[in-house]
Order: sequence, then C-alpha cells, then structure tokens
Amino acid sequence: MASRFDALQERIGQDYHDLLRRATDAPLLILDDVDKLKPSEFREETLYKILNGRSNAALPLAISSNSAPDELTRRIGAAGRSRLMAGLIPVPMYRPDYRLEAQA
Repeated sequence: MASRFDALQERIGQDYHDLLRRATDAPLLILDDVDKLKPSEFREETLYKILNGRSNAALPLAISSNSAPDELTRRIGAAGRSRLMAGLIPVPMYRPDYRLEAQA
C-alpha cells in the first residue's frame, strides 16, 4: 500500500485530485494493510480526505489490518480514525499467517 501512496504523492500536480475523487466516489473501496503505512502528514491528510468523503456520502469501505481499529490512530490520525469508526462492523479473523504455514 505504501507504494500506492508514493505514487499519489508523485502525481500531485498531475492527476492527484482525480485519483482522490475516484477513491472517494468508488462504489466500494478496499484498503489492505492499513496498519502497515509509515505515518506521514501526506498519508494522514490523504486518508482523511478519502475517509471523510466516503463517510459524508455513506459509501462502504472495507479495510484489513493486523491492528485493532483503536490502534490505528498513529497511522491514520484521530480525525481519520473517527470517520473510520462511524458505522464500523469489525470482523475479527484469528488465523495463523498463511505465508508462514506454506513454508512449513
């Protein structure tokens, strides 16, 4: 996921606003490994814009994370976490890492 944010940051001035609009307006947005992002102002601001826009439009969002929702503030900011928690339906999945199982 970090590479997608890097691509967004590189495209500022090109089509950043179009990509942001598409992420905000998509019928369903899926964000994988949200807890793997390195905290940065740009990522926090971008996620806030997406989460706020989707929250205001009542559009569904699916995320995956190895961290509990209340542990995501460091990665997505307090305002982003607040938007994420609105209407949240957590689906805990407690399974061993399939990548490690494949190596055994």
